[in-house]
Amino acid sequence: MRFILANDHLVVQGRTFDGFPLLIADDGCPMEPAQTFLWDLLGKAGRAQSKATWAKYGRAIYDFFAYCQVNAIEWAKEPQSGLQGPVDRYRDWSKSTVGLSPRTINQRLRVVVWFYEWALKRGHVKALPFEHYQVTSSAGPGFLSHISDTAGTTTTPKVLLAEKKSIIKFLTKEQVGLCLADLANPTHRLMFSLMVRTGLRQVECRTFPEKYVFDPARRKDLAEGQMTRLTLDPMDMKLKGDRPREIDVPYSLMEDLWWYAVRHRPSRARQSSSQTNALFLNEEGEQYGDQALTDIFGVDLFSLSKVTVGDRALA
Repeated sequence: MRFILANDHLVVQGRTFDGFPLLIADDGCPMEPAQTFLWDLLGKAGRAQSKATWAKYGRAIYDFFAYCQVNAIEWAKEPQSGLQGPVDRYRDWSKSTVGLSPRTINQRLRVVVWFYEWALKRGHVKALPFEHYQVTSSAGPGFLSHISDTAGTTTTPKVLLAEKKSIIKFLTKEQVGLCLADLANPTHRLMFSLMVRTGLRQVECRTFPEKYVFDPARRKDLAEGQMTRLTLDPMDMKLKGDRPREIDVPYSLMEDLWWYAVRHRPSRARQSSSQTNALFLNEEGEQYGDQALTDIFGVDLFSLSKVTVGDRALA
């Protein structure tokens, strides 16, 4: 069983599905009915069109079915009375064995719940392997609530875990200094500095375009110690929600970016025949992949994949 993300060669009815999640069974065929569920949930226009969301939902379904396969659990079999069903067992394994946070587990479970609700409508299962309970909403009555029997209430799957509001973690000045000292790779160090000093998200840092970089010494309107404002355009790089925004870049940081673009990037670019507009390239001359920064900063450097720099999360 494998999980892959399609490239731009996947075209259905004239539409390109670059980044769409594909679940491949051991025999090389699509893993059904999970793959059809993803097409119904994500493939239709107007629903979850972000590639990041596609990958997130695909990995959630893959993780559940991989767990069922390894543990020889029949996902469609109705659980015996008094015994845990496949979703309950997956939840407890994710919490006790893997050690995931309740928030992460619930994010995955909600996708699994959607799958089972879809499977019930399609006739793949006879009943849901989990129960629901009613929750009373504190919101005021809405339109047509006077003719609704469920006004002010909603149903929630019992399989979900209780979540405690967590405190956002920030890097201290000492931690930033230690991170910079530990990062021997000049590209990694500069990427870290860019995120720390401007608040860029990791996906924004990975796709930050070379054309945004300039030599500040040649700008008569800038002086050392000043900030320069850059407008980030979703046509040039990946931005959350594809919404343009602005960041302030310190003069000294722009100097470092310019030096990297002129002195360091060309040698890396020569290692690959592919063309990319991204400023930062790995040792093979390629743009950094989706999980690259999480792997770089998330293991050794204070679990940076879970720490917030400024007001932007690194992962």
